Amino acid sequence: MARFLRKLAVTAVIFGVGFISIATAQGPKDLVEQAPFVPGEVLVRFKPGVAVTAQMQAHAGISPGIRVLERFDGIVLGLQRVQLPSNLEVFAAIRLYQRNPDVLYAEPNYIWQKAQQVLVTPGDPSFDQLWGLHNIGQTFGIPDADIDAPEAWDIVTDSSSVVIAVIDTGVDYNHFDLTDNMWRNTLDCNANGVDDDGNGFIDDCYGIDTFNNDSDPMDEDDHGTHVAGTIGARGNNGVGVVGVNWQIQMMACRFLGPTGGSTTGAINCLNYVGLMKDRGVNVIATNNSWGGGGFSQSLLDAIRTHMNKGILFIAAAGNSNQDNDATPFYPASYYMPNAISVAATDHNDVLADFGGGSGSHYGRRTVHVGAPGKNILSTVRNNNYASFQGTSMAAPHVTGLAALLKAHNPSRDWIAIRNLIFATGDIKASLQNRIVTDRRVNAHQALTCSNIPFFGVLRPLTRISSGGPTTVSVININCATPAGALTVTINPGGTVINLEDNGIGPDLAANDGIYSGTWNVPAPPSGLCNFGTTYTLNFSNGASTTALVGKPKGSYGCTTLALSWRTITGTNLNILDEGQQIITTPFPVQFGTNSYGSMRISDNGLISFTNDITGTWSNQQLPNAARITLIAPFWDDLYPSGSSNVYWAVLGSAPSRELVIEWRDMRHWVCSADAAATVRFQVVFFENSNQILFNYLDTVFGGSCSFGDFGGSATIGVQASSSDASQNSFNTQMLTDNSAVHWSTAPPSCTNTDAIFRVERATGNACADGSWNAGGADVAEFISTTEVLQPGDLVEIDPQNPKHYRRTQKPYSTLVAGVISTRPGLILGLKLSAGADPHPAFGHPLPSRERDRVELNLSLTRLDEGTMLLSGVSISKLAAQMQSERPLLALLGRVPVKATTENGPIRPGDLLISSSKPGYAMRCESAQKCEGTIVGKALEALDAGEGVILLLLMR
Repeated sequence: MARFLRKLAVTAVIFGVGFISIATAQGPKDLVEQAPFVPGEVLVRFKPGVAVTAQMQAHAGISPGIRVLERFDGIVLGLQRVQLPSNLEVFAAIRLYQRNPDVLYAEPNYIWQKAQQVLVTPGDPSFDQLWGLHNIGQTFGIPDADIDAPEAWDIVTDSSSVVIAVIDTGVDYNHFDLTDNMWRNTLDCNANGVDDDGNGFIDDCYGIDTFNNDSDPMDEDDHGTHVAGTIGARGNNGVGVVGVNWQIQMMACRFLGPTGGSTTGAINCLNYVGLMKDRGVNVIATNNSWGGGGFSQSLLDAIRTHMNKGILFIAAAGNSNQDNDATPFYPASYYMPNAISVAATDHNDVLADFGGGSGSHYGRRTVHVGAPGKNILSTVRNNNYASFQGTSMAAPHVTGLAALLKAHNPSRDWIAIRNLIFATGDIKASLQNRIVTDRRVNAHQALTCSNIPFFGVLRPLTRISSGGPTTVSVININCATPAGALTVTINPGGTVINLEDNGIGPDLAANDGIYSGTWNVPAPPSGLCNFGTTYTLNFSNGASTTALVGKPKGSYGCTTLALSWRTITGTNLNILDEGQQIITTPFPVQFGTNSYGSMRISDNGLISFTNDITGTWSNQQLPNAARITLIAPFWDDLYPSGSSNVYWAVLGSAPSRELVIEWRDMRHWVCSADAAATVRFQVVFFENSNQILFNYLDTVFGGSCSFGDFGGSATIGVQASSSDASQNSFNTQMLTDNSAVHWSTAPPSCTNTDAIFRVERATGNACADGSWNAGGADVAEFISTTEVLQPGDLVEIDPQNPKHYRRTQKPYSTLVAGVISTRPGLILGLKLSAGADPHPAFGHPLPSRERDRVELNLSLTRLDEGTMLLSGVSISKLAAQMQSERPLLALLGRVPVKATTENGPIRPGDLLISSSKPGYAMRCESAQKCEGTIVGKALEALDAGEGVILLLLMR
């Protein structure tokens, strides 16, 4: 039982839960989910127009023992919950239903849990402790790291006309700080056992309970009551705390109980809320501080129905310190315009760390805003108060803000409210490149927004696993309103896509400020050691982003080999389930550019030199920002038992010893009772080398765990730092028995038969095909050619072949980029033509006698007066000229340079800027601080004296 508690990251006990693996219908298609579900039940949705008789025939055709338990036509037309006979498994039934042409989809009835809250300390009821609303440093945080609630309350405190639905564990509607702010269905508040208002529910005074199938949503857990207190604990009543709204109406729907809650329970709550909205109740949003189930199309369809009714769906992003772009967390990860995913921040305005390895989820494309979520004081049952933490506590801050915005201007619809929430938060460095908006919400700014534009990319995700049609979508707004359509150009390839806000095709809602189009993504290369391509998306407003198509590659590359199994007896580490053992290595193990004397080994096919890896049953994609180093030969939910465990041994003699770590006959946790369903693999480390070998003797579990065969539910790869990783596969059956993968940082060789240049250095080459085999994180605009070029040729950018050059078609073409240099050590000389107007590369008019025709063959001369010069033209001005033609970096060549130690010794890979000492360069301490002044990258160590740099023109 403790196993389930740990795996589901909840405080409730889970009974009777099954697991299956299916491919998601949204997001990465190769994502395999193992989420808890109600055994013996399936959700089936029939296509529109299928007659009831045909539906019953479909059920009977699968099994005469199937019974229809529930229909959901009020919220999702054609959706049914069915009970399977005991001899029919859930996954088998799903496959059979999906073969029926009348069926739109079939899926499990997933189990959902609270977005875990942690009881921190009981607290005295006091506004002074509500740092999330008004932070004056009272908790030793940073003053004003809050949502500016008092400033907002100067504008509006009365939200009594607005209704918010709390879909959770229920609400203690008798709490003296909540009762005056509870919504009441007045006609049914008489407990007479009659459906007085005719809505189909008896005595639903405060809402309903779909867990117990009654009309009493009383909280039995505290979680929902805590959420409600943040949204709307009564203000200025002289007791307790205050919510974001002083006066409001909160509807309660309980679907989470001690065993969690089902998909159908959540859908029934949404159905009730939508029903009451249709009956005139002014519901503007639901708060959904729960998650952890698998992708459910039926739940997504219900959220879409709410969008059509004008209701926001505000959800907690999750608490496992996870990137939702890489590993979706539902329901927060559903891509729907009315859905808002909320991360948690702390009193220092950074992404919240909850301790014990848990922390707020994030996602550059999938988590929208941040809000206070750590040590939040609020109401709990029986007129008490307590501090909880989690994204469960962050979401109600945003839901409360939605209510304030509606109360302030009743004409605002869900679109205007969402856009104001997105556009007006405070930009925080800790959230930049971690969530869509980079912002923690600010209530006062949302209420007073004036001319605040916001642009954010929603799709594609930062990583795309496979080729095919993919949505490109951006939000482009100014305060509450859409800010206009755009185009995007995608390179390599030069694909141009129009992004429209018309509610057609990939655009899900018209005139909401989200502009969408479809990109037919080229298929990435296949194979374990073939990695992906990074595409740049340049938007017509000047913004840009990147997307990796395929698998990431860091400093390590790999090759596949035949099995080279090491036969060892070894020492049994006797690792417990979800545990780790730390060993002192027999020799310093080199990994990346570092050396380590100990390592942590997990039962789950995982090694780290730097991080605790206990409890790592849920494999994630690499790089994993929560950890520094990871070696993942078969990161999956494995189960040790007795002699089926992890062993280690040392082979050979110094200085050529090998350290072997072997996972021997390891079961999958789902099949822990099946002693025959096992896998066996090794990792081999080599003395005096940073190379690594993965050996795979047996990669097949078989039986009911066949979903995990060949790495089908595993991560395989290596991670040298939190941003440097190479991943073979993620939840994809790509391994084979009797095989090996050899990892090395040595770059692959390349030939440059058609390249303008070849950069010789210890760590790599620039290849003619555009690859940059640097063994590191270098990024360079390669200079390749469409045709054979000779020294002295005048060249221009080839408009038909991005990142390529060709002989210039016209001597005075605007595309002219330069000439091929004949001078040793230099690659490209810039050729600039200018007329009477100031030339952007010079910043001033050229002499009048040169207006008709000026051809300057420029070459690198020196570092002078603190600026890198090209025959008198500064790098910074040239960068402005080059930006429109080559929008990344322009690599010019290998250049000797002298160095100082003003900012410390210079190592290969360091970015350099000019020194205050003429003719010298020094290390750039921060790429952000040095933006616009970087002149190159060190290729050789420059502790003192001379060395060699790679000259760069940068954006």
